[in-house]
Amino acid sequence: MRYFDYLRKRIFVYLIWGIFAGVVISLNLLIYRYNIHLSEIISQITSINTNAIKIKQEIQEIDAVKRFMNEEFGIDISRYDSDSYLLIMLDAMKRDFQNAVFTVSSPQYSGDLEVLALNISTTVHNNRSILDYVIYLDSLRLPDFRFDEIRLTKENQGILMNIKGSLILPISQDQGASHG
Repeated sequence: MRYFDYLRKRIFVYLIWGIFAGVVISLNLLIYRYNIHLSEIISQITSINTNAIKIKQEIQEIDAVKRFMNEEFGIDISRYDSDSYLLIMLDAMKRDFQNAVFTVSSPQYSGDLEVLALNISTTVHNNRSILDYVIYLDSLRLPDFRFDEIRLTKENQGILMNIKGSLILPISQDQGASHG
């Protein structure tokens, strides 16, 4: 009997401690889940900040190209559509590669890109000239030049270099709709 009296007196205390322990365990689980979600959100914010920095750098590069085009060639590229801009850049390349022969196909439109297939043939006399051509084309950013093939053939006058590739320029939605 004494044992039941003891339990009756203490059961309320044990019940309160059990409820307290349950609440503490539930709060710990809730805090653990909160920390997991918080770390996911922090990583997403970090990723967004990293992407924002990359976008700012890209915008700065585009602005630098615009300034360069305006200062060097007197061209305000914001006034031109993609076709005009590709042709202006092609003329600039012809000025820089004076002895080269350019073969150009009609522009192709793929989604939000305009692609102008280009074949450049010229005679070079040393390896440095080959590198100059390749570095010049590789340094283009707006439009971007993508190499398909570089072929070198030894001839009497020097080395015949044939570069096949594409000038690629992003176009706006309204320009893409008018060409599509």
